[in-house]
Amino acid sequence: MIPTLKQKGAEIGGAIAAYEALIAQARHDFTHINASIRLFERGERNRALYIVSHGFFQKGVITGICVRQLRVDGKLDTRQPAERVMCERNLDATDTALRNSVVFKVVHCGTHRAAKS
Repeated sequence: MIPTLKQKGAEIGGAIAAYEALIAQARHDFTHINASIRLFERGERNRALYIVSHGFFQKGVITGICVRQLRVDGKLDTRQPAERVMCERNLDATDTALRNSVVFKVVHCGTHRAAKS
């Protein structure tokens, strides 16, 4: 009787391990689905967090905004035109990571423009 119970216990233990693996995979998938839903529910403004560095701005848009702002206000540090670019594109200028990404783009545009001159 004991060998039979041990065998049955091992079968049940194996089934539990298999179910736990399925549950872990389901939780993983569920987390990713919820993250995707949050991205699309929040709209364009928050999706920008993930796409600013991948073609969010069309070519020349940042340079055009920066040149226009410099003509109006003269000398600006890199953060000021970046914040103005963000305001014109309706992006959250208080988001540090996003602002840093746009600041990098502004610096890149300025460097590229200076190299052309």
